Amino acid sequence: MIHHSPPRRIELLLESLGAAQGFRDEIVGDLAEEFSLRAERHGRAAARRWYYREALRVAPHLLADWRRGFGRSDLKRLGSVIALSYVCVMTLGMFSLLTVNSILLALHVTPDYPWSPGRGPISGSVAAMLLSVVAAQAGIAGYVASTLERRAPLTAAMLLGLLWSGVALATRPIPLLFAPPEWHPFPLWYQLTGIVLLLAGASIGGVVRVATSARRQEDFA
Repeated sequence: MIHHSPPRRIELLLESLGAAQGFRDEIVGDLAEEFSLRAERHGRAAARRWYYREALRVAPHLLADWRRGFGRSDLKRLGSVIALSYVCVMTLGMFSLLTVNSILLALHVTPDYPWSPGRGPISGSVAAMLLSVVAAQAGIAGYVASTLERRAPLTAAMLLGLLWSGVALATRPIPLLFAPPEWHPFPLWYQLTGIVLLLAGASIGGVVRVATSARRQEDFA
């Protein structure tokens, strides 16, 4: 019987969740064995669809195993990774703001920042541009975090996004959501979208980093 290997990128995503090596290898190995059998009987396309469904099903179990084995040393290491990633991206964000300012000048828009007091609600085009910057920053931060964290790269990226979005949500005072537009130029939909983008962007950045490493492995193979 011909051995069929499962999608390597999905395997690496499962491995990057940080579960204990024995538990992780057992699950990933069982999935690989079942994938080979299904590919032989039903074809690779059907086997891949099954593998994707199973990967989604077992991912929470791998995360739970990582959480059970999480110790003080892991907390220090992961905290350092998240903090360093955040600082790097915030530094990059300063240059992003300068870029946005330059674009506003090119569009003949008042170059002061859209959240300046007294400007009133921001326009949809400016909001979309700012949200794209938020998404890019979150994606870069997730990529950096997953690069620095070797044991659980994808988990580090997701935790960064979760913490970042949590802080963003906590710093939105409830009364401000019901304040007149001239008091706070960012509408509620913008704030909520930005919070979602922080979590999703950081997670996607981690996925891209892991997928990139899988492609490099395939190139060297």
